[in-house]
Amino acid sequence: MSNKFPFKTDEGDIVHVTFDIMMNMDSGGFIVLPDGRLARRVRGEECRVKKPKSERVQDRANYVSDSLGFTKKALPEYQQHLDQSGCKGIEFREDPDVPGFMQVVCDSQKTKMKYAQTRGMSDRNSSNGGSRTLTEYELEAAKELAMRHGSKNKS
Repeated sequence: MSNKFPFKTDEGDIVHVTFDIMMNMDSGGFIVLPDGRLARRVRGEECRVKKPKSERVQDRANYVSDSLGFTKKALPEYQQHLDQSGCKGIEFREDPDVPGFMQVVCDSQKTKMKYAQTRGMSDRNSSNGGSRTLTEYELEAAKELAMRHGSKNKS
């Protein structure tokens, strides 16, 4: 049994600390390292996980648009428009949170922009970073930050 315990920094580094330092861990599983960085307790396989170099957005996510959405009653009309527009990579799905509302699901940002144009709409937010999609690593980092913030508020 080792007398050092693994913690992961925001940069993805695994740091091993002594039991005494580990005992200063907060309720969210975070400690302040001697160099001032924050780190979260990790176990098992998570100790070996390294920060991914890069991840292509198109390989992992569809673009779901509520702005291009419509009511279920209008589905035949919008399906006909889609067929006439010639846009590929578009499908309509019922919103799981709002029964009777159809979301537009696109296989890429480019496809979404092209389809929006056929509907007489444009996406000005995309040029301002509004279409930003997070990688799995960024989502995990955001989750850890929220946990850290939540544990500070409980104190």
